[in-house]
Amino acid sequence: MLDVTFSPDGNELVTGSGDGIVRFWTPAGQEIGTIKTDSGRTWRVVFNPTGQLLATANNDGTVKLWSRSRQLFKTLKGHQKKFLM
Repeated sequence: MLDVTFSPDGNELVTGSGDGIVRFWTPAGQEIGTIKTDSGRTWRVVFNPTGQLLATANNDGTVKLWSRSRQLFKTLKGHQKKFLM
């Protein structure tokens, strides 16, 4: 696991990992869903303040925005990994 964050409402825990799979968990530790980023390692995961979007910062230099339904919303290119460590 490379990063972890709670949703703003506290009902979900999200983890980013070295396999590029973002996992969603209940606070009790039950896995309730996944996103496969197809971008290598996922260094950072963070919700926007309303919890309607999740951003993932990935090893391939992309930041992907995901909807609450875990659908890819937008891909942004060009982050520098050195700022993510």
